[in-house]
Amino acid sequence: MKYSKYSVIIIGSGIAGLYSALKIEQQVNLPDGLLLITKSGLGESNSRYAQGGMVAVMKENKSDSVASHISDTIKAGAGLSEFNTIKFISENSDAVVHDLLKFGVQFDKDENDNFCFTQEAAHSVRRILHSGGDATGRMIEQALCKKVKENKNIEVYEKTDAVELLVQSEDRLFNNISFSEKSQEQQIDTVLSPYRPIALSSDNSYTSIPPNLHTSKNCKGVVVFNSETGEYETIYSSAVILATGGVGQLYKYTTNPVDATGDGIALSYKAGAVLQDMEFIQFHPTALAIDCDENRFLISEAVRGEGAKLCDADGIEFMAKYDERKELAPRDVVTRANFNEMCKNKVNNVYLNASCIDSEKLAKRFPNISKKCLENGIDITKDFIPVAPAAHYFMGGVKTNLRGETSVKGLYAIGEVSSTGLHGGNRLASNSLLECVVCAYSVADYLKTLNLKTPKQIDEEIKSIIDKYNDEDVVLEEIDVKSLKSELQNIMWDYVGILRDEKSLTTALEKLSNIKFPRGSKCLNRDEYEFRNMLIVAKLITACALERKESRGAHFRTDYPKMNEACEHSVIDNSGKWKVENGKLSNFQFST
Repeated sequence: MKYSKYSVIIIGSGIAGLYSALKIEQQVNLPDGLLLITKSGLGESNSRYAQGGMVAVMKENKSDSVASHISDTIKAGAGLSEFNTIKFISENSDAVVHDLLKFGVQFDKDENDNFCFTQEAAHSVRRILHSGGDATGRMIEQALCKKVKENKNIEVYEKTDAVELLVQSEDRLFNNISFSEKSQEQQIDTVLSPYRPIALSSDNSYTSIPPNLHTSKNCKGVVVFNSETGEYETIYSSAVILATGGVGQLYKYTTNPVDATGDGIALSYKAGAVLQDMEFIQFHPTALAIDCDENRFLISEAVRGEGAKLCDADGIEFMAKYDERKELAPRDVVTRANFNEMCKNKVNNVYLNASCIDSEKLAKRFPNISKKCLENGIDITKDFIPVAPAAHYFMGGVKTNLRGETSVKGLYAIGEVSSTGLHGGNRLASNSLLECVVCAYSVADYLKTLNLKTPKQIDEEIKSIIDKYNDEDVVLEEIDVKSLKSELQNIMWDYVGILRDEKSLTTALEKLSNIKFPRGSKCLNRDEYEFRNMLIVAKLITACALERKESRGAHFRTDYPKMNEACEHSVIDNSGKWKVENGKLSNFQFST
């Protein structure tokens, strides 16, 4: 096995990973260099599929304000969005946009060289920047990719999977226990419950990880696997940043690319990091209801923002029955409305009518949507667009503060893999890209204050992790991962989807537990590593959804249709430390 070291390792090459790499290289002292790891090619990520745009509270937009953006985000977030988090991200949006311009990012402007702002659901004003009409994510990513490729100080590993974080117990809690005894205690925890029920916490501090959520863990690097050569490498570092994106591929229908398999969530959970609000999956109401790829093409919310209407096959509009804001209601409301209409009429989709928008405007504003629809025989200037909900965005993730710090020292998370408290129970449209860039900027700003020397020695705890991947004598037989993946996706869509209840969630846990995946740490190939991660995350999401006995935002329980009075985040880790006791955190004690 090869061994190397870097001052900072970034895992993921979406907008969060690319921008953090550029900002860190620009201002952080890196005695051992900077490494960016991506499991696909550079630029292949969920970010490039973000069509609608990026929220920005710009000084030149006189109709907007930070206060207005905070208000809209809180309303959409169903009570779980954190005021200080929104305020920080909103206040820094103007500066970050202008910084992105320096890296070659271009946002659409009018004939007077003013930014073009559009409006999407649940926004009270036009505040969303876009690029290339309806290709914002792709355009931002292309510009940042170009800069990363040109930067000789940023090394890039492509076709490389992070398979395990190198984590040791920082304060050596087990000094007086032999390693065999420690292993036995871990086995007891596994027998008791590998996916401990969540604990509810009303903690609102995001300037630092709350003391009661600190673990005794310290991240010292990562083991990676090159999917082309089949070789492993151990990489030491004092700062590992997860920018691995979301979990959409856990579901049968999703707008996410094939890489969105929850890798960063699974890595963090195995490493002992605290995860938050895992039950909150946002289903986008309008994905193109045509199955031609491994994901469904997104029909941006911006189309409704420009005036398109939802209707049935006869052209009868229905959103007024569900919300007075109609097509511009929050995503969870529109998604459930579409889903209800589909179930009531026993059809596979509803329709979006964009013919009421000027044809020239449609062509200019939505060139990629127009092209994709034409490829499938749909002229959006006159034809109805068949749409249906699909898994789109993960509001939960690794609990972090605004510097990207997790509960594991030396481990950071930014973008969709993290849970900062911005999105709450239901993400406000186009807030995701803003969170990516502001938090990437923030983590770089914080790292420049640290001494980023890589570890000079390791202990037995880390050595035991590395040894698992050094075993050359292990012979592994191939597994039919494609069938297992399809089985998992069907379970999640059918039982942990838009509408949930105790019976469906319990059934899901049983079915997930019955999936036999005969691998420990070491897998045969990238597909197996991805499926292992998917199975871990699917069980976590389901267990947390079962525990939250209320309906809030994107988490809708038909057996608990009302929202609880208390607004509480859910937290979970793998230590067995957290359990629910009168709705509060309490220590879990092992019993013999």
